Amino acid sequence: TLLIAIVPALIGAYIRSKNERVARKVEIGGSTLGVLFILAALVIGLTDNPELLEASKYPNAWIAAVVFQPAGCIFGYAVARAARLPHPEARAVCLETGVQNF
Repeated sequence: TLLIAIVPALIGAYIRSKNERVARKVEIGGSTLGVLFILAALVIGLTDNPELLEASKYPNAWIAAVVFQPAGCIFGYAVARAARLPHPEARAVCLETGVQNF
């Protein structure tokens, strides 16, 4: 839910307001744990479902995976430009929407 993102962000903002050095250490620790969690999820997911790597079994899923991120980038850039954002900001929106779809 939304609380999963908001609560840690509020805790981090509070820590940063009290002590910048401690906040930096907490940020590095949290980032490291996040990367380790993602890697563990990837390894567990692939070892439990190795057939997902066979494109011939799931061609539609593979096509969607290849098309989805670039489509998100294009859509984000187009909407940003339609909203008359400058090119640098439109590129930022493009990257964010593409990464969100990754």
